[in-house]
Amino acid sequence: VCWGYNTYGQCTVPAGLATVTQLAMGTYHTGAVKGDGTVVCWGWNDYGQCNVPAGLANVTQLAMGQSHTGAVKGDGSVVCWGNNYNGQCNVPAGLATVTQLAMGGGHTGVYIPTPLEICTETVAVLEAENAALTKAIANLTAQIAVLNFGDLNQDGVVDGADLTILFANWGITTGG
Repeated sequence: VCWGYNTYGQCTVPAGLATVTQLAMGTYHTGAVKGDGTVVCWGWNDYGQCNVPAGLANVTQLAMGQSHTGAVKGDGSVVCWGNNYNGQCNVPAGLATVTQLAMGGGHTGVYIPTPLEICTETVAVLEAENAALTKAIANLTAQIAVLNFGDLNQDGVVDGADLTILFANWGITTGG
């Protein structure tokens, strides 16, 4: 739902627009990221700021300036379109791992996590995986111990007496 100044149709949401995951607003244009990662824009379009590039998909964030629009894709790349009078749509070569895009009247900026932030996230994932692996190894070791309990009373025979000792170690009485 949009409201307010609507001279250019920037508050007139397209009919049938549903499953919106993000909304962005420029001076006189509005856009939305849909649940399928595609983008829809409407309102003032004198500079092509509402002309979504063909094939644009997998969008995770949308930003709008005065008369330009940009999107961050799932791979961290950036796509910009619309008024480029100040070079605000000239995405620098090699720009990657962008997580946030911002736009002003005639300028554009991005946030790129530092290698330390990326490394910290990776370490957290690895620690969680290591904890799960450690638990799985402990469970497997316990199962092996049950199957190969051995000669616990050291009488040279693996028998029921050894099971009684094993169960006692676990706090289980055999009633015998």
